[in-house]
Formats: sequence, structure tokens, C-alpha cells
Amino acid sequence: MPPYKGKEFIFSSKDLEHENGIIPVNETLQSVQWKNIYVVGDANNIKGTKTGRAAELQGVLAAENIIQQMHHEPLRTIQT
Repeated sequence: MPPYKGKEFIFSSKDLEHENGIIPVNETLQSVQWKNIYVVGDANNIKGTKTGRAAELQGVLAAENIIQQMHHEPLRTIQT
């Protein structure tokens, strides 16, 4: 199976660093480059299976962390 390659819109972004279309994130799913960008699912570099369920759980965590960030509260980390 060939290695996964990210989506075209990621490649066309001049301001978002990535490796082969995969955006590096920290344990809170924030871009390591831009703390106001959260990346979930196939587009991030979190290790593990790239499934719809994993993307859904990451999406929930990212949404919760966006709210936490807006209220200057501590962010939750992903459990891998």
C-alpha cells in the first residue's frame, strides 16, 4: 500500500507547514505552528489507525479544546 498523502488544499497553503500534506500537531490537536488551528483525522500526524471513528473522537476533542481555549481554560490531551 502506498504511503498516505494529504489533501490538495494543504499542499496549496503557503503558510501551513506540513510533511507530504500531513500537518504536525501537539497532544491537544493544535498545529505546532499555529495555536489557533486544530487538525483532526487523516490530516494530522497522530499515530494510530486513520478511521472515521478516530477522526470523530479527535473532532470532539478539538471542539472541546476550542471552547476551553476561548475561556482561557486548560486544554485536554488526546489519549493514544
